[in-house]
Amino acid sequence: MRTFLNILFKTSTTFDDLDDQFEDNLEANANLLFMLVGMVSGIDLFFKDHQYFKEYPIIIVALGFILVSAGFSLVIGRYLTTYILYAIGKLIKGKSKIIDMRVVAAYSAIPILLKLPVILYFGFTGNILVTGSISYWILSSFYLVLWVWTLKIMLQGVMKFQEFGFVKGIINISPFLLLGIMTFLLI
Repeated sequence: MRTFLNILFKTSTTFDDLDDQFEDNLEANANLLFMLVGMVSGIDLFFKDHQYFKEYPIIIVALGFILVSAGFSLVIGRYLTTYILYAIGKLIKGKSKIIDMRVVAAYSAIPILLKLPVILYFGFTGNILVTGSISYWILSSFYLVLWVWTLKIMLQGVMKFQEFGFVKGIINISPFLLLGIMTFLLI
């Protein structure tokens, strides 16, 4: 648990500590983190879309959203994100192993877990964010900070495990940087 919190503020030191752990422990922790991030996303989706499933029991709908999102996040994080980071790194002469990039992908997603209190507040109070309102802009700014924080952790992890400098690190995480920019521009 301490590692999960240390990654937020002592990123380089935490990645050094993770480099010394057994691969089985790293795999288990990465899977757990991917599923937790998926669960947070599932809770968010539930609060946004539960009104479309009024004919079903609400607990079944909530569990469905959470479980499907957790599974989807596990597959996307464990395979797609990991192999994108690994493949781009290898193209530009990186030195990491697949497990290293899986750890980077998983631990860089920890700031996303900080969305949970906000999601729960808006979900249980029933407040609807109106585009252009002050609460909308505050929440968007908060999510932007979390996204930048996620990229910072990912960049530091890629630089450490791939043995890259800053520029190659940015190139390695560029798909996620571009995806985030497109997301914020479209919303």
